[in-house]
Amino acid sequence: MTNKNVTNKVFLSTNYRDVLRTLSRDEKRHLMRLTNYHGLLWLLAHLGVIAGMAWANFFYTGLLGWLAIVCQGIALCFLFCSMHEAGHGTAFRSKILNKLVTSFVGLLLFIGPVWFQSFHAAHHRHTNHPALDPELATSKPQTWAQYLFHLTGIMVWVSNLRTLLFNATRTPTDSFISSSSRYHIKKEARLMLLTYTFIFTGGIILAPQYIFKFWLLPLMLGQPFLRLFLLAEHAGCPHDQDMLKNSRTTFTNPVVLFLSWNMPYHTAHHSFPAVPFHQLPRFNQRIAQYAAFKAKGYSTFHLWYTQRLINSKLKS
Repeated sequence: MTNKNVTNKVFLSTNYRDVLRTLSRDEKRHLMRLTNYHGLLWLLAHLGVIAGMAWANFFYTGLLGWLAIVCQGIALCFLFCSMHEAGHGTAFRSKILNKLVTSFVGLLLFIGPVWFQSFHAAHHRHTNHPALDPELATSKPQTWAQYLFHLTGIMVWVSNLRTLLFNATRTPTDSFISSSSRYHIKKEARLMLLTYTFIFTGGIILAPQYIFKFWLLPLMLGQPFLRLFLLAEHAGCPHDQDMLKNSRTTFTNPVVLFLSWNMPYHTAHHSFPAVPFHQLPRFNQRIAQYAAFKAKGYSTFHLWYTQRLINSKLKS
């Protein structure tokens, strides 16, 4: 390892199940307690940031205008983290609220929520398994060119649109989709495409510039920041059934923690997915000392990751 601020491959005898056994029944109950209050407050604040940046996007031009577009895009793309949390059923106590958030954000980001829940459940079951983790259907960047292309997010948009079209026109056949979910995913994709047809038809007729300036362009400019964030969760971690070793905790600032719904505590999240986002900092305190993969910030992680790319290139 070349960077002292990235801790990797610290093989410990304690596994995540051992840590969970140290929690009393009352501690587990408290950690797993769901509320509507935390999720609504967090979501409203997140949407408030997006609205504020959209206001600046509307009223400012030049450098300030472009800065507002990028910041709006970052906040929009990071709504993915609210969809992820609601998909776990832990963003809100109310199942209806969880469903509404996954549906709304999925529509914004071109991701079918029911399909994503099946995809993500397989990711949790088979984290970093080369053959079974659907996140590894596209391998992590192994060269500088792959790394830079990965950060553009182009393949994300291609994959999302291709998945929507495939699920709408054919019966989904992915191994991680249960037979009972196939009809719902197909229906979901068709409803989403129908909704997009209305949105884009109306937008083109009434005000096409607004669709582009306040939705599509911000999403395109914000996606690289989400790619930078998500890459740190598992890249460089081995396939291991122990959640303390297959995920990375990244220590970061309050702004990133807010936008990502505390997902930088990713080792804690994978070790105990039933813990809602607002309790992850507390649970992380119990598990952090056992986590094998930690980084002191995202810039530190990416410096370490790109150094690996350079070193592997030199060796080849």
